Amino acid sequence: MAYQVFITEPAANDLEEAVDYIREELKNPYAADELLQAVKETVRQLSVFPFRFKAIDIDILAQQNIRMALVKHYMIFYRVREEKQCVLILRFLYGRRDWVKILSN
Repeated sequence: MAYQVFITEPAANDLEEAVDYIREELKNPYAADELLQAVKETVRQLSVFPFRFKAIDIDILAQQNIRMALVKHYMIFYRVREEKQCVLILRFLYGRRDWVKILSN
């Protein structure tokens, strides 16, 4: 049975900002659309295989059982709730950002 995938407001904002930045600032609508399609495909895969990506092994994040999926130069951070058969996407961050600090706050 497929898991439901929920995207938090911060994650949706992160994705929108990334796509807008690539489209508007970098003037590359093709790359923006490619990123969006890659994210949609990864989200679809998470609904079928929620444990596909390993949990982060940094103490403070491991306690929260946060997992990370790589999509191009970005990372999708999510948590699986087995009892509710759902995946909760927490953040969508560029790989060079200090994601440990962002997720720890």
